[in-house]
Amino acid sequence: MNEYNDNINNELPTGETPPTAPAVDLKKAKKDFSTVGLSLCALLATVYAVIFAATFVLALMGETGERLYNSPYTIWILNSLPMYCVAVPVALLILRKAPSCPPERRSLSFTSMLGYVAVAVFVMNVGNYIGVFLSMLMSNGTAENAVSELAMDTNPLKIVVMVILAPFFEELVFRKQLIDRTRIYGEKTAVMLSAILFALFHTNMFQFFYAFFVGIVFGYIYIKSGKLRYTVIIHVFVNFMGSVVAPFVVSKLDTEMIADLEANLETMTTEQMMAAMNEILPGLLMYLGYSAVWGILGLAGLIIYIVKKKTVSYEPAPLQLPAEHAATTVYMNLGIVLYIIITAAMTILSVLGG
Repeated sequence: MNEYNDNINNELPTGETPPTAPAVDLKKAKKDFSTVGLSLCALLATVYAVIFAATFVLALMGETGERLYNSPYTIWILNSLPMYCVAVPVALLILRKAPSCPPERRSLSFTSMLGYVAVAVFVMNVGNYIGVFLSMLMSNGTAENAVSELAMDTNPLKIVVMVILAPFFEELVFRKQLIDRTRIYGEKTAVMLSAILFALFHTNMFQFFYAFFVGIVFGYIYIKSGKLRYTVIIHVFVNFMGSVVAPFVVSKLDTEMIADLEANLETMTTEQMMAAMNEILPGLLMYLGYSAVWGILGLAGLIIYIVKKKTVSYEPAPLQLPAEHAATTVYMNLGIVLYIIITAAMTILSVLGG
């Protein structure tokens, strides 16, 4: 389908005008978008069903099951195996019912990749501030960022899940599969839908906005390159910096000693002050260095965004949705509505529940 216009032009005799693109069957389009939503509903349902079944089995095992359940490895196993080994394959089977229209494959230069990394860092920072602010506002300051707590975990399985499995499978589902299945109705439509569904998938306000913003960046990269490797690489980098490098840097920062130094600065001798500074300085320098790199990337991303935003473009799709029917066709269907209701309810509950 993505070669519709090329095929028509090649078959025309010289001098003849190509026919207009076929009229969009809005009923069929709604059905395809509903399939996308239902596939993600099935993904969520499968994850929780498998986790419930596994927890139930562990409960039946008595003390052995309790010991296994309290193992530091269990939370990572329950957060990964049901999702990537069962739920994702189920979702992909359902998604196959919608037609695939992948973008043309193009290579990106190393410079372009660096630019996209910087923009991704910038929009993530902005989204993170918005998410934290709204979470605190909606919960009167009681909301807790469970994902941040998981990121601080030192379990080696964290690296496997957050740095390898999550980036690959999330990009496979939300970029390649979702955009391939919806791009036929409009590239911008596909990118925005993918970003919204990706943000809702996280089911918490802390991550919603930065996942939405970075989802737009990743979606744009994918439609311009047609290659999943680029978004996976950037996703891996972002998750590695946030879940491996940042916790390591924070662990080296002795906040208690810094607070103690500030509180007792006037009463400390020069020798005591120098000794305290010698202990604090390595971790402090590491933290400041990390913050500087992240800040420079974010600033570069802001500059690139301002300079390049006018060059952002989307190619017309084979079955481009009419503007007056686009929103209702994409979002007012059973699958998408059901997915939005479920994930929005889970997001609100995660905030109000503290």
